[in-house]
Amino acid sequence: MLAGLLGLRQGEVLGLHWADVDFSAARLSVRFSVTVPKSGPELKGVKTDRARTVAIPSLVLDALQAHKAAGGHSRGS
Repeated sequence: MLAGLLGLRQGEVLGLHWADVDFSAARLSVRFSVTVPKSGPELKGVKTDRARTVAIPSLVLDALQAHKAAGGHSRGS
């Protein structure tokens, strides 16, 4: 949903933390991205000029809230 409906890249989706999601404002901040160099996966902060905030449609917001309530995994609980 995040990639398809919000246009996030795979690395951006994998780098999201719950702290990046503002449920009350229906927005998320893309602050990290996962990259996979030869040495293995790495979580890196995005460049400040590339960091962005994305509006979350109600369909996606509802799915995120349900996922979090069900104990959905995130590194940034």
